[in-house]
Amino acid sequence: MPHSLYLAEQHWTGPAANVQDFALILDWFVRDELPRINGAIEASTAAVAELVMAARILVRAQQHAIPHANADRELAAEITRRLGFIAASIERHAQAVKAPPGDGLLSVSGFTEALCAWAGAAGISPMLDYDGCWLRNRHAPLTFTGEREELVFNELVNRTVDVVAGIMRPLNDLRTGVVAFDDPATGTELNIQALRLLALYEAYRDLGRKNDAGTMIFSPAFFMRMRQYLLSFPIAGVVRDGPNATFSPNQARIDVAFGLTTRDYLDTLTTRLTKMTPAHRELMATEMAMPSIADAVKAILDLPLDWPTMEPAEIFGRARERGAIFVETMTELKRLLAAQIQLSNVHFGRISTHLTKPSAALTPAQADAMPVKPTGGVGGNDIAHTREIVNMRKTHPVVSVLFAAF
Repeated sequence: MPHSLYLAEQHWTGPAANVQDFALILDWFVRDELPRINGAIEASTAAVAELVMAARILVRAQQHAIPHANADRELAAEITRRLGFIAASIERHAQAVKAPPGDGLLSVSGFTEALCAWAGAAGISPMLDYDGCWLRNRHAPLTFTGEREELVFNELVNRTVDVVAGIMRPLNDLRTGVVAFDDPATGTELNIQALRLLALYEAYRDLGRKNDAGTMIFSPAFFMRMRQYLLSFPIAGVVRDGPNATFSPNQARIDVAFGLTTRDYLDTLTTRLTKMTPAHRELMATEMAMPSIADAVKAILDLPLDWPTMEPAEIFGRARERGAIFVETMTELKRLLAAQIQLSNVHFGRISTHLTKPSAALTPAQADAMPVKPTGGVGGNDIAHTREIVNMRKTHPVVSVLFAAF
């Protein structure tokens, strides 16, 4: 156990034990010590007992602070998030040596009670979820490993959220009629958003590129290592999902906006709603109830019920009657859709390079020791299901026909 942690506990006296003091020592531990301990346990140069001991000291340290937890809800949320990093780390190492999910936390007397108390004061889940691990962790981010690669992935997850939010503004305005398809500014805005999406595609593509030493910028070995901390486990008897980036709507929002949906895909999205943050759940449910771009174009062009059987030239002819600006908007929408498909393709490519291929090289013992198995996504879907969604975006029976005309 680091000597500095013992010193911190020894100097933790009643008058000094307030919420702010505890938040500072907790932040120091999670930011500086936790990645070191995690790495040492993974390398077998330290035992899980070191992390458990540190967690016990922190439980004792917070006892004088917790009666005042309700005084600052935002600070209580930050404390909960940091405790969540510790909880996930304990469970990751405990489950790796075949402890049943939840037993790792139960080995730290009082930890679950403290975690739930701070979470209750903050009005949030005690689990380190997608919101806490990624969305609220973008400035001077906390990490499990302390590695540059984890910081790269964190930045990319948050960048994806930002890019999609920018794209959805003009798409939703078109879907609801706030802006017109024949507004001269619409095509320009869509072009800008398509370029942003293409830049995001390049960033994901860069993850698979190699440096001069022949090593990937974001290595499959590190990806396999990092995802082990994104596991699910029970807290206070309730099984909770880990911080899976799949639980963000992101690309699904663009799919729904264009009308890239099938019955199976809508079922998948409906199931995923329960795992999203409350804000994203409400946003996604609202957008799923809105008319799609395809619906809006069908109404504007007064297309017949059997329009997917029409020739592209006939659809284009109707669009041309609406004017050159309408055609330009449709062309820019097609560029944006193409960028969405490119991003989808590169995501699936990363699954291949960073999960499917390296997992095939693992021995049964290596795979069995992983709390998060390498045979599928941490969200529970297998690779075949993901491939179906990727293919659907390319060959959708309605949307692909509509944009083939432009």
